[in-house]
Amino acid sequence: MTANNHANNHAETDQDAGYPSCYEVLTPEDKEEIYHRARRRARAKLAFGIHCIAFAVVMGLLVLINLAASPGTWWVIWPLFAWGLGLLMHWLFGVRFLGFYRALQEREIAKELEREMGN
Repeated sequence: MTANNHANNHAETDQDAGYPSCYEVLTPEDKEEIYHRARRRARAKLAFGIHCIAFAVVMGLLVLINLAASPGTWWVIWPLFAWGLGLLMHWLFGVRFLGFYRALQEREIAKELEREMGN
């Protein structure tokens, strides 16, 4: 069942019960804000996916270079560890806790606006 079908079925159920669907009650500004938040989350997930692909390709090449150039020394673990840590940070702060980060950012913006306005 697609998201649209699910939304339509849910809306029909709400309308049959005499209640408006949740989406119908929202103002155009609310709908736009919901769309932008969903788009931001989708872009963050896609960016993380691209980062994962780049990580896998580059690390695969580095492993091959390591095996060909110096098979007795596993220097490849150092870039693997460093970039893996960066990838973990990207997931944590770019995907997993994106909402928390945005809320913190909005709170700081509000503080700065208050300070700028002299309140």
